This record gives sequence, C-alpha cells and structure tokens, in this order.
Amino acid sequence: FKNLLEQNNYDVSTVSTLTEYIDKDAEALVLFTPTTDLDETSVKKIKEFLNNNGNYGKDLMYVAAATPVEAPNLDALLEEWGMKMSEGVVAEMDSSKLLSSNDPFTSVLEYNNTDYTDGLKDSSLYIVGGEIVPVEISDENTATSLLVTSASAKLYPFTADENFKIDDVKEQQFNAAAIATKTSGDNTASNVIVMGSSLIFNSNACLKKFTDG
Repeated sequence: FKNLLEQNNYDVSTVSTLTEYIDKDAEALVLFTPTTDLDETSVKKIKEFLNNNGNYGKDLMYVAAATPVEAPNLDALLEEWGMKMSEGVVAEMDSSKLLSSNDPFTSVLEYNNTDYTDGLKDSSLYIVGGEIVPVEISDENTATSLLVTSASAKLYPFTADENFKIDDVKEQQFNAAAIATKTSGDNTASNVIVMGSSLIFNSNACLKKFTDG
C-alpha cells in the first residue's frame, strides 16, 4: 500500500502513534488493516491530528482487516464519526458482480456518491473488493456511503460454524466504503474515510472491462 501511494507521488512516512508524534504538517494518516486495538495514547493523538487546533483540514483513512478484531478504542473513534464495522464479510449473491462464480467473497462494487466520483479521471472503472467488512453508518448527518455492494449481498459472520447456512441469511446492500466529515467555522473539513476491503488498493482492483463469471 505504501508503494502504491509513493507511485502516485505521495510523500509517505511510517509512524508509531504510541511512541511518536504525528507530523503536524501531514495531510493524512492511514491505518492499514490493523489486527490489534489502538491504545488510548494513539487515539488521543489521532483526535488531535484531525481537530488540528480547531482548524480541521486533515484526513484519516482506516482500511479494515478481514478478520475479527477486538478493538473498543478504535470502535469508539469510528463511532464519534458516525460509523462502525460489521461482524463479518460480504458474500455477493449476484453472479453478475462476481469475478469468479466460485468466489462470492470477491466482487465488483458500485459507486454511491457523485460528489466524490465527479473528480475521478475515469469513473467508468470497475472497483473490485474482496473479503469486504461492511461499514455501517450510525449518523447520516456526519457520514455517507462511497461504495456499495449489490442489493443481493449477504453477511457471512466471523462467528460462522459448520452449522451456518448462507441460504438462511437475508439479502441486502452493504456499504463497502464510507466517509465522515466535520467542518470548522470557515467550512474547512476533516474527513475519516473507512474502507471495508484492502483489495481495493491492489493495482489490479480497477477494471476497465468486466465480464461476469
């Protein structure tokens, strides 16, 4: 992921939020697939970074790992921005969205917010997600969806055992990515972007053409 950012002309540095300060000149902070919770010190630093002394203008991107993570501190941070992670991964039931009929966990996603697609060089590209942990929106005044599954998707819970039957699960549309925004008095915004799949950042995850199955 770091290489992908650098290839797109971003200056990237790695920071331990437990022992180091976040550079006040940094524009964005990325949490990429953490599998442990944030400590309280890290959460405090991230909050201060996003607030930026009341000036906002900073971004946080959190990319979820496709594994169950006991993370009350991280969960509380996301909740403050009107979002939370589901307890499972998406199984796509619409065969027209699958790259392979044998893999319901890797599928083509749909854009769900023209405010953000308008700035893309090519919004006709298909975005692929894999082992997607859905992003639930708890505050629609703060957060909004960016990418969604089809309305025929189902949630495969992390706790599923040999008795679990996917046929018994209700189909619904899930958010694969969402963004929450808070603004200062002069309308300068800080954003928290949550991505439910790390595969989205694979260099092969954007497809110009797509043939189902």
